[in-house]
Amino acid sequence: MIVLAVDPGSANVGVSVLEDEKLLYCTRLNYMEGLEGAFNEKLYRVLCKLYLELARIIHKYEVTHVAVEIVPAIGGMNFKDFVTSTGAIVKALSYQYELTYQGIGATSVKLQVAGSGRAKKDAIRDRIVELYPNIQADFGIKDGAWDAFDAVAIGLAAQVKAKWVQPTSSSFTGRDW
Repeated sequence: MIVLAVDPGSANVGVSVLEDEKLLYCTRLNYMEGLEGAFNEKLYRVLCKLYLELARIIHKYEVTHVAVEIVPAIGGMNFKDFVTSTGAIVKALSYQYELTYQGIGATSVKLQVAGSGRAKKDAIRDRIVELYPNIQADFGIKDGAWDAFDAVAIGLAAQVKAKWVQPTSSSFTGRDW
């Protein structure tokens, strides 16, 4: 099982690839820097770049499963359109490449990885560094790159939860997701 895990943050996107428990890839994508122009133009350019990068990763690592954190985009959340659109891109890619998919809530991720559904970001980071002591050196991940650590946690939690679904065309109507 090779899992692409995505943490759709409001400014950065955490991405990891795990083969079972072996960490193959981990990064933090930031497509927001230097974007000028109208909101719709920016959103389009960012999402195109994200789509292409995730498709490249799917091919390179021969991904078989995709997991994404379900983020309720509510209230005054920054870039909530980007956050929700990132989840839609992950679903579309899983359908396009016939990959099994799983959306997983933040509470489930925290519970599986840190032992508490109310764990803080630093507890997640500490647990991921404990499991993968070379993550920062191997992938250039810095202490404050919460999205990257969260992506690894999402991949691990999704494997434990194992609520994978095979996307179908009716998935986009809301019946299968």
